[in-house]
Amino acid sequence: MMNKSPLFLYRFVRCLRFGVSVLEAPVFNKVFWFKGLVLLVFIFPLTPVVAAKPSGVQFFVNAPKVINEGEVIKIAIRADHPLKVLKATLIDAVTQEHVRQTTWRKTSPKTSYTLKLKLSKGTHQLHLQLSGDWDQGHSTVDFQLSLVVIEPFQVSVEMKPKNLSGGYVDLVSSTALDSISLTIHDFSGHRLHHDDIKLDGETRGAVHRLDFPPLSAQKNFVFRITAADFSGRKKHFRFVNWYAEIPHEDIVFSRSKWRIEQTEIVKLEKSVRTLKTELARYQTQLGEQKATPVVSLFVVGMTDTVGTKDDNLVLSRRRAREIASFFHKKQPQLKVFFTGVGESGLRISTPDETDEARNRRAVYILTNGEKPLLGYPVKR
Repeated sequence: MMNKSPLFLYRFVRCLRFGVSVLEAPVFNKVFWFKGLVLLVFIFPLTPVVAAKPSGVQFFVNAPKVINEGEVIKIAIRADHPLKVLKATLIDAVTQEHVRQTTWRKTSPKTSYTLKLKLSKGTHQLHLQLSGDWDQGHSTVDFQLSLVVIEPFQVSVEMKPKNLSGGYVDLVSSTALDSISLTIHDFSGHRLHHDDIKLDGETRGAVHRLDFPPLSAQKNFVFRITAADFSGRKKHFRFVNWYAEIPHEDIVFSRSKWRIEQTEIVKLEKSVRTLKTELARYQTQLGEQKATPVVSLFVVGMTDTVGTKDDNLVLSRRRAREIASFFHKKQPQLKVFFTGVGESGLRISTPDETDEARNRRAVYILTNGEKPLLGYPVKR
């Protein structure tokens, strides 16, 4: 006959196995499920679970891994308790020399305290010792830090109208590059060109020429260029080529005259509102709605065929100047230029000495390029 202790243990194990097997099996018998559940509820409380409570102060450290040479290294330190005294000691793990030591008094758990220092170029293995005095005693903790100080990553890209027609752009970097990517798309998001270039660490300071199909400066494009070095640092560039002819109602000039009649002012006022809308659209493309757009307005004057070609060239410039002066007064922050092409820009083809009001007009071009490709000098 079994004594009570082995019998109790035997029944206990049988019950435990029974309860677990019922829980793991499909629920096909409600009575078994109920018994197994009650058994488990009865058994598990027999073994109390005590949550481990942290003792002392917990410290949090946030330090950079890679930083440019000459820049100040900032190590953020925070404790989860108010401290009477917080002491930070930074030691070189190789030479065991003290690199930096700072003490703060009456610290708050809501505030991060910054240890600042500068290091020479190279990899530094550091030992950070933190100690704090608080209302229940003294706490210390050690951190191992690895900081890499590298030379600054400087990349320059210059984009000019000649680059568009030539189908190239040059990039210069202060460090050896790992890769360069170039993407060109129009304002609708359609990709026009993409190229990923693997450089395999070419000589620093070298000029990297990025080629693409020649583009017209009188079109709208967005260029995105990304340069990366071997440490993972990246430089991003975004260029917007903007060209927009402002739709407007033509100013009607009297024959051989260039002064704007008072009745025509309302047309120019409407053009100013259209100009502001176009500037806002350009800022949206740049992604800088609050920035002052670096664009210029070009006013190009034209005449009919009445008179000599030389006289009409002068007349067209005078008319363009009158319109440009109006825009400049309304938008003083905008650079406004004007030129004239005489009777070379006829809207309606006519014989010589034909009085045609529709040919006495002007074109308003808004662009961030140097000047429209008109073949005539643009003057202020």
